[in-house]
Amino acid sequence: MRLSDRTMMALVVLIAWFALNFVGVADLVQAEAPIGLAGVMLSILVLILAGGILRIDYVAPVYAVLLLVWAALQIETHWTTYVLAASESKLQWYERAFGRLWHILPPAPGYTVPDAYHTILLALIALNLLLALTDSANRAG
Repeated sequence: MRLSDRTMMALVVLIAWFALNFVGVADLVQAEAPIGLAGVMLSILVLILAGGILRIDYVAPVYAVLLLVWAALQIETHWTTYVLAASESKLQWYERAFGRLWHILPPAPGYTVPDAYHTILLALIALNLLLALTDSANRAG
């Protein structure tokens, strides 16, 4: 139940993409201060990677649980109101926070549209979750 080499490579890609959140990239993602929930998350990801490199047992299932929680938060924040109609206050907040950023998906009146950064982030979380679950099921590690 250790992290495989492929999972660690995918984790490195996830860390690199998520780290863009702290430097900011014009029209993709605004820079966020490293002190806060996102900074804690990045620190945990680095610790998970270190656990994988050190071949620590049970890192894979811990990583899978972490990714499930993170995916749920991403879905609640960015995707629920893409599928279900958003309140006026959520539409205004989302427009202020993410409206000027690149989007991959088409807009629809009354719905939020996840920006490109968060669309790719969720795809990377899903990939890493699949790999972590595969590693968790593999007792040989």
